[in-house]
Amino acid sequence: MASQTGYEDIDKLINSQESMIDDTIEKQNKITDQQTALDVAQMERQKEEYDRDATKANKGAYVEYRKASNPYGENAENLASKGLANSGYAETTQANLYNTYQKSVSETLINSSKLKADVDNQINDAIAQRDITKAQNALELYQQKMQLLTQAYEYKTNRDQFEYQKTQDALTQSNWEKEFAYQQNRDAVSDNQWQREFDYQKERDAVADSQWLKEYNLSARRSS
Repeated sequence: MASQTGYEDIDKLINSQESMIDDTIEKQNKITDQQTALDVAQMERQKEEYDRDATKANKGAYVEYRKASNPYGENAENLASKGLANSGYAETTQANLYNTYQKSVSETLINSSKLKADVDNQINDAIAQRDITKAQNALELYQQKMQLLTQAYEYKTNRDQFEYQKTQDALTQSNWEKEFAYQQNRDAVSDNQWQREFDYQKERDAVADSQWLKEYNLSARRSS
C-alpha cells in the first residue's frame, strides 16, 4: 500500500485536469485529421475530374482529326474538286491535321498536368497545415500541463503554510494556556501566602493586645 503524502486530493484534482486536457487535445487532433482527410479526398476527386476532362477533350480532338483526315470526308472532296486529291498539298494537309491533333492532345495533357500539380501542392499545403496545427496543439498541451504543475506546487505550498501556521497557532495557544495556568497558580500561592501572613499578624496583634491588657490591669491594681 502506497504511503500517504497528504496531497492526495490535490494530486487527484491535477490528474483529473490533465486527463481533460489530454482528451481535448486528442479530440482537436482527430477533428484536424478528419478535416484534412476530407479536404485531401475532395482535391483527389478534382484531379480525377481533370483526368476525365483531358480524356474527353482528347477524344473530341481525335474525332475531329479523323473527320478532317477521312479520305472520303468533306475535306477530301474539296481537295478532289480542286484536283488536289493526290497532290503534295493533300499530303501536307494531312500532316498538318495530324500535327494539329497531336498538339491539341499534348496541350491538353500539359494543362491537365499543371492543374493536377497545383492540386498536389494544395494537398501538401493541407497536410503541412495539419501537422502545424497538431504541433501547436502539442505545444498548447505542454504549456497547460506546465501551468498545472505550477498550480499543484502552489496548492501544496499553501497547504504546507496553512498546516504550519495552524501548528504554530496551536503551540502558541498551548503556551498561553500553560502560562495562564502558571500565573493563576502563582497568584493562588501568593494569595495563600498573604492570607497566612495576615492571619499570623492578626494572631500576633491579638497576643500583643492581650499582653498589653494584662499589664494595664496589673498596673491599675497596683495603683489602687
